[in-house]
Amino acid sequence: MLLLPESRRVLDMLESKGSPGLGDALLDRAQLIAELVPSCIAICLTEPSSGVTVALADPAAELAPPPQERRSADLGDVLSERRWRHERAADSDARCAASISMAFYEHERVTGELSAYATRPDAFTSHTNVLLALVGASAQTAVMNHDLPMHGLHDAREGPARLAGREAVEIAVGYLMARDGIDPDTARLYLTRAAAHAGIDPSAYAQALVDER
Repeated sequence: MLLLPESRRVLDMLESKGSPGLGDALLDRAQLIAELVPSCIAICLTEPSSGVTVALADPAAELAPPPQERRSADLGDVLSERRWRHERAADSDARCAASISMAFYEHERVTGELSAYATRPDAFTSHTNVLLALVGASAQTAVMNHDLPMHGLHDAREGPARLAGREAVEIAVGYLMARDGIDPDTARLYLTRAAAHAGIDPSAYAQALVDER
């Protein structure tokens, strides 16, 4: 498996800001999971504090980005059978037949979520306990087959943009604090409300605010 190009960029960005470790955590677990589950084609790790996802994928699987409309279709409950059939039908080349997601633990503290995807329907069934042990999670944290469309890969491909958006928000908050003499919470609340009023994402509003300084 190889890092997605976008994930490589995210890890480089985090490294430059003094936040290493996410890539190592992913690579270490990915190697063990790939050895345990040969049909595994992709593994994602989401870090909760930033909301950024990084991913590894099997180049031979040729996992193309999914159509945007598949994520936006209003089909009700994300776990419904109807939605599952629609998403599978929308991707005739889909190779994911099983997925598993688990809370990721370091020193008894949740530090992220790890998701793995495989081509065999029973790929993770007989290895669940071992996989949970790899990430230090309890059985209650494992969720099977909730992400067969592999939305985790979509999130990973958006990683650089999300990280840049988070940085823009932090810069904008600092600017508002200095400009208006307010505390961080008030600055964030102003930013959120202004973005909602403008009908755009807070990170987009923050970037516009930073550009106008």
